[in-house]
Amino acid sequence: LLRSLTGRYRKLDLVENQLMIQDQYSQYPLSQLSTGAKEQVQIALRLGIASKISSGNPLFLVLDDAFQHSDWERREALINTVTALAKQDWQVIYLTMDDHIRKLFQQIGESQLGADFRYHELD
Repeated sequence: LLRSLTGRYRKLDLVENQLMIQDQYSQYPLSQLSTGAKEQVQIALRLGIASKISSGNPLFLVLDDAFQHSDWERREALINTVTALAKQDWQVIYLTMDDHIRKLFQQIGESQLGADFRYHELD
């Protein structure tokens, strides 16, 4: 899940009260990552913990512009990951004011979820 969400990082470790992230070359303190990368790691942690607690049973997920700080190229992969959760019967609610993220969710959600995809615009 970590690699799927970040596209780069493979492992998390707690070293002397500091969360460390590892890619194929080195290990870094989480605090040194960009805002977008930190948010991707934090989502992976939340989803991993939620899956473990629920024994793999689907839950619900509410995200409020969780991908806003991610690179535009990474956003599509993040939305594909969340859509895959919805295909596994997770209920996903994503709130955004970002037009790019909204359009990606509409394209990917409609094509992969069909009638199960819902879009609501709030005024």
